[in-house]
Amino acid sequence: MADLTLNEYFGNGLRPKRDMARDPRYCREMKNMIPLGPRGARPLRQVTYPLDSPSLSVSFPFPQILRDEDTILYFGSASTVSEVGYTSAYPWTATALSVYSGVESVTNGRFDEDASWTKGTGWTISGGTANATTASATLAQAGILTAPSTYRIKYTITRSAGTITPTFGTTAGTTRSTSGTFTEEVVADATGFSFVTSGFTGTVDNVSIRELVTPGGTGPFRLVSFSDVWFASNGTRMLYRIPGNLDTNDTPYVHTVADWSVQAVGKHNNTLVLGGMAGTRITSNAYTLALFNHWKSVQKQNQTITKHHVLNSEYIMYSEPGGAENDLPFQVFLAALGLPGAYEADFFQGIVYSRVENGEIGFFRTRECGPIMHLKQLGNNLVAYGEYGVSLLMRDENGYQEQPISTVGLKYREAVAGDDQEHMFVNSRYELMRLTAGGGLERLDYSEHLENLSSTTVATFDQQRRYYWFSTSTRSYCWTGFGLGESRAVRPMSLFRMEDNSGLLGTASTDNDPQEAQIVGPIIRQPNGQTMEITSIDVMTVEADATSWTATADWNMRNSDQFRRPGFIDVTDRGRAFVKKTGVNFRPVLKAANYKEVDCDGISLNIGQGKPSVNNIMAATDTILSETNV
Repeated sequence: MADLTLNEYFGNGLRPKRDMARDPRYCREMKNMIPLGPRGARPLRQVTYPLDSPSLSVSFPFPQILRDEDTILYFGSASTVSEVGYTSAYPWTATALSVYSGVESVTNGRFDEDASWTKGTGWTISGGTANATTASATLAQAGILTAPSTYRIKYTITRSAGTITPTFGTTAGTTRSTSGTFTEEVVADATGFSFVTSGFTGTVDNVSIRELVTPGGTGPFRLVSFSDVWFASNGTRMLYRIPGNLDTNDTPYVHTVADWSVQAVGKHNNTLVLGGMAGTRITSNAYTLALFNHWKSVQKQNQTITKHHVLNSEYIMYSEPGGAENDLPFQVFLAALGLPGAYEADFFQGIVYSRVENGEIGFFRTRECGPIMHLKQLGNNLVAYGEYGVSLLMRDENGYQEQPISTVGLKYREAVAGDDQEHMFVNSRYELMRLTAGGGLERLDYSEHLENLSSTTVATFDQQRRYYWFSTSTRSYCWTGFGLGESRAVRPMSLFRMEDNSGLLGTASTDNDPQEAQIVGPIIRQPNGQTMEITSIDVMTVEADATSWTATADWNMRNSDQFRRPGFIDVTDRGRAFVKKTGVNFRPVLKAANYKEVDCDGISLNIGQGKPSVNNIMAATDTILSETNV
């Protein structure tokens, strides 16, 4: 009897290329196992979920947990977003955010002029305030609300007599009878807003009314942050958090921009970079068009080519480093796009144009990528991942220069992960690619496995262990640097390690937990059609024993797609399963009921010359398998 030991493939995972022969170095399948190189395979660690009950119901790609710099965001769904505190004890706590529209609903809320408001008896506007003298009539604006939306109002009053009540349609807010600055949320039942008064004497100022909205869209979000400022996008909706509202000196708040979709948010040497922009804010917003035309007239790269261009999804837009201002970072950059409203855009217009002329704010059109899907820093440069290709973008005093890297683009906007030294991504051919700062582009392939990722593929990166995950709603693949393992139990759309190393923070599908681990080894092909007989399979583990495993061997008598699988045989006697099957081709199969409790370093097959046996070949208990991946 000959003894064949198959353990190298545990360090290589699934075979890396479609055209590579299957041999003892590569597994056919490692479901719910992670290949870890020469140490052998280790079970896939269960991902913890500290923000809610471990038994959760998820709708892919949510929930998501995103981290960048000092910011952690938790998206429980497309409609909920929270901030997670770094300083809170494990499990980390989440604080729900109020997300508001980027457009101010009320006009002339600072009362800079006697306009826009309908004044009832006893009301006047002068001196930068609305003034009431024993007023029992309304101060109102018509047609500024949408029913039944929820609105957040903030206003300041001085009061010497009577009461005042903000009213949304006919829905009354809180009646106030003291001086102060007040904030509340009210559901509007009609389109008109009014301050309803009863014998009110006093003033009203700094009125801000913003619709409470949800992030929207269905895709995974990507996040970049600059201290207490952050930007996030899911391809259809842009969110950003800025320190305060200029015209009311407000506390920090979050905006959504419904008329502006951004496929890619990135950070390059402390500047914000946006790409794949679309929507009416890009195509027809007066502030954006004026900004773009001014940039075309002063930019120093190629005015002859760019003067006829229109702003589209092939452009990137970049900000000042760090947002420039210490007290109001990114206010000038956002004002260049007319955000959050006309007041800010008009106030900052002169500064905006000056920064465009100095090259601090600008645009660049990629010529090789097509519509931009993802932006990520690599080394000192920026990588633009597009629908048609991948390019390296290098910045100098005149703006960006482009160096094409690949003529094959990205499969999905979310299918890129890594840090500033290494990226891994799935291209439109379903090939796994690696891009490094010093080594260029490397094709790892695995396309025959990644083709299984037939829906939106989200790539994530565990920086501490340097694991990459490529996940859909039904399965995940984990790349460890030694190989690729598959998990149908875990969906780590936003996997990262806790600071105190106490666990992984991410998402897990627990519908059928614990999940089964399975290892399918390479096909052992016998030369010249010889028949061989496997008498036993030994499972080598680092456990006390291997009784949690079952083992068998798929087999056939000739080169064909038809394999037979005997019924499972329990592994006994510290890892040995007695199989005794005769065939021409074999592949070992190991299974364990709970992947969290098993370990495997290798398999040893005891093989000898065999003689065909009718009982062995035609055993009724064997299941005929139809091969789809051989």
